[in-house]
Amino acid sequence: MRTLYLSLAALVSGFTALAQQTPDVVANAGDDISNGTVTLSHTLGEIAVTDVSNGSVTLQQGFHNVAQRAGIAIEPVIILAGAYDDAIGQMRDDLRAQNLIPFTSPYADALTVPASAQMMFMEPGMDAVVDWVYVELRDSMMNGLVVEATSAVVLVDGRVVDAVTKQPLRFSLMSGTYFVSINHRNHLGAITDNAEFLANGTDLDFTDGTIAIEDRANGQAGQTVLTSGDFALFAGDANGDGQVAAIGAASDIDAIQQDVLNAPANFFNQIGFQITMTYSDSDTNLSGIVSAIGAGNDTAVVRNTILDAPENFFNQLGVTITQPFN
Repeated sequence: MRTLYLSLAALVSGFTALAQQTPDVVANAGDDISNGTVTLSHTLGEIAVTDVSNGSVTLQQGFHNVAQRAGIAIEPVIILAGAYDDAIGQMRDDLRAQNLIPFTSPYADALTVPASAQMMFMEPGMDAVVDWVYVELRDSMMNGLVVEATSAVVLVDGRVVDAVTKQPLRFSLMSGTYFVSINHRNHLGAITDNAEFLANGTDLDFTDGTIAIEDRANGQAGQTVLTSGDFALFAGDANGDGQVAAIGAASDIDAIQQDVLNAPANFFNQIGFQITMTYSDSDTNLSGIVSAIGAGNDTAVVRNTILDAPENFFNQLGVTITQPFN
């Protein structure tokens, strides 16, 4: 057997053929570095690389594992108050039924569902998609520090799952304690009050009171309470500022009204106009319609969120509900 002693620089510059393979890699974090020919993946103290060959010599290095990828797999459960229907005891899937949910996430990672999986967005029943959400794992000592995040979808029964497979959400981080926050584009997000231990297969139910949810320093609740007794994310953040407000400069009611009045099809700027078949932050009840007055209007969602808030003892419309984290 002949042993070769080659520097990495020589390998990178001398090898021109790359035999592609996609092994699972046990990893706690790290990153990929590539010069276009060789890719190095930082893992558990050594590098794991794809096969590199010059036609006669093949280099394999690193910890390759064909078993299940290490990391965290979780399946949170949440309720979006705006979409919840007391009569059926679950969330409505109006956006899905009208084919209004985009295949690209509206959040920072812009996760896109490939064409091969897009039919799952159209499935009715208990696996029906309500909307996109954004899930963050945060440092166990500093809950303002996001260590990994991903877009996901919430189903009618509240399960938050992978947008492509509808399986539990998988993260590359190793098992450990993390704060978990769940965000929605026109609801106030919720975050665990404590760092929770997460492993492969952890369930996190934000709806039944088994997990403490952080509230504001002044005692405001981190979630609203439905007539069913379940906890849900506050609805009504139409302007996306992390608050639900009915009056004042940050009024979400004003944001909804302005969207209606300025809609391109609202030629006569009538407040009773409805924007239909739309995917909009002003659609606070996730019906696919934005309306300022009349049955099922979106400004009523803002008012009810404020008036029914657990901490609004005197039912004052001037109370502002604020998300307890950034």
